[in-house]
Amino acid sequence: MVLVHCREGIQRGPLVVCAALLHLGWPLSDAARLVRARRRLAAMSEAQLEVLRVVANRVKAAPQSL
Repeated sequence: MVLVHCREGIQRGPLVVCAALLHLGWPLSDAARLVRARRRLAAMSEAQLEVLRVVANRVKAAPQSL
C-alpha cells in the first residue's frame, strides 16, 4: 500500500498517483479511472492530463529493463 497526501487531494495527489501507475505499466485510461474511483474529488486539469499523455508515450517508448 502506498499513501499519497497533498492538502486537498484534488489535482496534485491524483496526478502523482497516475504518473506512478503509468510507470508500472498501466494504461492512462485505467490509471485515471482507478484514481477517480478511489478519490471522487479528483479533478485533474486538462493541462495535467496532457502531461500524463506525454508521460504515457515516453513510458511506452522507453526500452523495458529487467
